[in-house]
Amino acid sequence: MACLVFSDNSGRQIVYSIDRDRVTLGRSNENDVVSLDLRVSRHHASILRAPDGTCSIRDEGSSLGLFVNLKRVTDAVLK
Repeated sequence: MACLVFSDNSGRQIVYSIDRDRVTLGRSNENDVVSLDLRVSRHHASILRAPDGTCSIRDEGSSLGLFVNLKRVTDAVLK
């Protein structure tokens, strides 16, 4: 199963299982994954899982950009 792993403001790792076809990430409580990091927009990104199990991430209007492995992206396949 795919997981989203990111660090919070204190450097602690947070792991969130991607067990649905669409998972949203942002500061708003309406998202599946809520981050209090002020660099994250209210509706930052969506992670989409294809029927073959591959996942991609899509920018959903982030104000500072969406980065995967230190590269700015709008859409990217996650490996």
